[in-house]
Amino acid sequence: MYKIVTFVLAIAKFIVMPFRLWFLEFRGHLTYFGVELSMLSPDTATIKKETWKMPQNRESGARANEYGRETAKKIAEKISAKSISKISNEFELQGQKITIRCAKHSTNDLGVTYKMLERVDAIFAALEQKNGKYELYEISPSMFKNNMRETKSKGAAAGKVGLVRKSVFVNDGEFICSVKI
Repeated sequence: MYKIVTFVLAIAKFIVMPFRLWFLEFRGHLTYFGVELSMLSPDTATIKKETWKMPQNRESGARANEYGRETAKKIAEKISAKSISKISNEFELQGQKITIRCAKHSTNDLGVTYKMLERVDAIFAALEQKNGKYELYEISPSMFKNNMRETKSKGAAAGKVGLVRKSVFVNDGEFICSVKI
């Protein structure tokens, strides 16, 4: 097993290091494209799947913001919600102020600013499915607050945005509908 791990490490360093692709060395562990190689000793060398992801940076955050705004507008149109803000994903639906937060299939968290939580009556999560459709779930601002954690961002969102796992919407929220955009 040690020879296999050593060979994989040699290949990983040859391929990854020149390109600086998702490579993390930490406390005797080597993570390469989501696979953790434990290198504490040759006797205990193990390989296991890990769920580590690259943190968001300014560029990927801007892309996510653009995706969220555009997708929310399309979904709002499908469910007959009217935009009430030019600068945020806030809409009116049947007399209720809502925000539509969008997440691609691989995204685990949805974020809402603390100020927005005070303005809206409901938070809708539009969760992309593997088939391209979006499933809409609704939770209240109080449920969002009870399940949120602060973002780890050190940028503009620091201290302003709360995150909730999409599983909270799926497990505890109310399913609204499926939408194809």
